[in-house]
Amino acid sequence: MGSLTSVSQAQLARRRRALRLSRRRKFCQTAWQILTISCLTGGTIWAITRPDWFIYQPSDAIVSGNQVLSTPAIQSLLPISYPISLLELRPEEIEQKLESMAPISQAIVTRKLFPPELIVEVQEKYPVAIAQVPSSASPAELSPHSKNTSIADLGINSQLGLLDENGVWMSQDRYISLDRFIHLPSLVVIGDPKQYRPYWSQLYQAIDRSAIEVYEIDWRDPSNLILKTELGIVHCGGQIAKVTQQLRVLEQMLNLSTQVNPTQIDYIDLTNPQKPTIQKTP
Repeated sequence: MGSLTSVSQAQLARRRRALRLSRRRKFCQTAWQILTISCLTGGTIWAITRPDWFIYQPSDAIVSGNQVLSTPAIQSLLPISYPISLLELRPEEIEQKLESMAPISQAIVTRKLFPPELIVEVQEKYPVAIAQVPSSASPAELSPHSKNTSIADLGINSQLGLLDENGVWMSQDRYISLDRFIHLPSLVVIGDPKQYRPYWSQLYQAIDRSAIEVYEIDWRDPSNLILKTELGIVHCGGQIAKVTQQLRVLEQMLNLSTQVNPTQIDYIDLTNPQKPTIQKTP
């Protein structure tokens, strides 16, 4: 009996020690969990409230990749309420907003905490022409070369926008607040974009490569493309495939003003580029 009692007491003592050790382990684990959570919470609060992890104004954003729009113009478009912690910003939302509001084809927004920075990289849609869709009223006189001309002024009696080299339309609403930051294209296109969009890339490339400066393209009459050039008004007819050849003929006529008084020229007819003619004023 004494032996059984002794064994039982020894077993109970070992069990009590094991139970105490188990409780200590659980206590230590719980304490470490509480300490870890407290540290993470405190670290997050500390990070969020750090002054140097805040951006306080649009100029705090670092913009790169822009050539047409100025840095202040892009910074002004950021959908951010200042001041705000970098940790609270959602780059994906900012990217989507920029691409939907501005003439930007792609935006990449990155947050950096060491050092704290908000970086905005953009790829722009380059406007190469001012596109005017005339209203039922008489088209407004365009003066794109005037230093004081703005997009809003040009579109008084028409719907106005901008075109890139692929014919992608960019609404004037996206530019009215920005045109003081950018250099407007000197080329003006008048007409319905739905009619000339299939031919725009071909025509623009021909004009861009030509030594003749073209100020305006009048595409209101699809059967007669009219160009306003440094040599005067040029009638090209309705075959866009001939434009490159027609521009080459114009290049050969650069000295025309030495042979004919420009004030006596009504327009140059290049409908048949092999037989150019000059229509004089009455």
